[in-house]
Amino acid sequence: MKDVVDYMLKVKTNPQKEVIPIDPNFEEKIIFNKLSEQVALYLKSYRINEGIINDFFEYNSNFIKNELRDVFNGLYNEALSVIPDATNKSDEVFFYIYEKAYPQHTFAIDAVIFTLMSYYFEYCDIFKAPEI
Repeated sequence: MKDVVDYMLKVKTNPQKEVIPIDPNFEEKIIFNKLSEQVALYLKSYRINEGIINDFFEYNSNFIKNELRDVFNGLYNEALSVIPDATNKSDEVFFYIYEKAYPQHTFAIDAVIFTLMSYYFEYCDIFKAPEI
């Protein structure tokens, strides 16, 4: 995780050129998992950084991508088992992953964590895909 944090802290950005890809399945997955508007906003907002994460994974080995996937998936499954059922369980799971993903929380580190969570959310490594 530290490698991704270090990389993203150095990346130069141009928000005017970033485009969030339209993906109706992303929205369906948010609804299917009963995530609140607040959590949906985090996922949608940080999804704009997907290109940066893809660049990082492209320039590094798949090992880091797979290792991070395993970490986030493990935290997701751990959260499911320790958080009791409630109407807001999905949100609690989201924030459990956020809290456990990295020992420090600063504005910049949170941006990396939320970007990775959005990435692994989209690829169904955390939270469930809508049933077909």
